Amino acid sequence: FVRGEYDKARALVTRIDAAAQGQGDGARHVAACNILGATLLFQGELASGQRWLEEGLQAFAELAERFEQAPLVVDLETAMRSRLCLALAHLGLADQARRHADAALARSASLSRPVSQGVALIFAGLLQVRFERPDRVLELADPLLKLTSEHTLTELQGPALCLRGWALARQGEPDEGHALIRQGVEHYLGRGNLGSGCPALLAFGAEALNYNPVCLNSLL
Repeated sequence: FVRGEYDKARALVTRIDAAAQGQGDGARHVAACNILGATLLFQGELASGQRWLEEGLQAFAELAERFEQAPLVVDLETAMRSRLCLALAHLGLADQARRHADAALARSASLSRPVSQGVALIFAGLLQVRFERPDRVLELADPLLKLTSEHTLTELQGPALCLRGWALARQGEPDEGHALIRQGVEHYLGRGNLGSGCPALLAFGAEALNYNPVCLNSLL
């Protein structure tokens, strides 16, 4: 999944989920819904991804007490709501998208799990990019960068830099914004992330250059 091998990830998780349901393993089914839903979203199958994530959230609610005790790095409810908010936004369901993003932020804050908080902040930031709200993106990117620094969350630093860079570029600082985006992309790729959102981060860089008059004039 992280390497962008979505067909392989999809096939593997489908087999895992079939085994989990056959054995009545609800927890593994929830985890499978999270990864399968995310994979489908990256493949452009938004409605199918939405269905799997919503199924995962429903199954999670039935096992909530069990998951409270599970030593997971990323809270699955936070992860699924975060992914779902972008799917809903792309499907034109803006209000539902906001509700899921807000719920993910609230839950991750209540759990005090740094990685979960980082995931919620990243997807909430991406949602605000979708809504073209650079002011709100900055409000999310700054605490995200602080979180990655305080807890050494190197895996999340790339997206954090890119979100801040996008916001600065949109607010009239394209050079500084592009420099941050480039730094973020290089960091992200350096961690082995060849898929999993990398095209979107690269698109941030192209957009930032678009706001630079020198670069824009060279294209005319």
